[in-house]
Amino acid sequence: MKLSDCNLCSLYKNRIQVVKPLIKGTTPIVMFVGEAPGRTENKKGKPMCGKAGKMNDKIIDMMHLDSYIITNCIQCIPIRKNGKNGKPKLKQMKKCKIWLEELYKVYKPRLIILYGEYALNNLLGLNGIGDFAGRFYENRFVDTDVIFFVMYHPAALLYNKHKYWPIFKRHAVLVRKFFGFGEKL
Repeated sequence: MKLSDCNLCSLYKNRIQVVKPLIKGTTPIVMFVGEAPGRTENKKGKPMCGKAGKMNDKIIDMMHLDSYIITNCIQCIPIRKNGKNGKPKLKQMKKCKIWLEELYKVYKPRLIILYGEYALNNLLGLNGIGDFAGRFYENRFVDTDVIFFVMYHPAALLYNKHKYWPIFKRHAVLVRKFFGFGEKL
């Protein structure tokens, strides 16, 4: 089955189109995993292309990355009964996890950055983003040991840039050190 034909969970009924991963470079070294597509992503079929996506672009620039993957825990927009953006459910993330696994098998990035509570829970089985943000974890993924790094979701910058921007800067430095790029932003 192709991602564009996916109907593994009920979310396919809400989508305008599947939000396919954005792959930059031929050998992506980082895979960013966010929560779920929003309205802009649903219309354009690209992850992180809304307001939070603009913040994500700044974060990637600070990390000096030119080869990466951007994706989400789920590839279709979750919509609540009132028509507003919803949150992914655990069973939806479990069904959609095959697409994350497939991406990893094809590209084998050296680092997976988990953006927010949903990615943290989906891929590491942990809860409480504030307790885990800014840390590296080694865990099994697709039958290999993989390094994960936990960050707040870039949308946090939309709600409180003053509080979160210094945190994102520190996290960018940690990722740069991981790759041996040095500390200077």
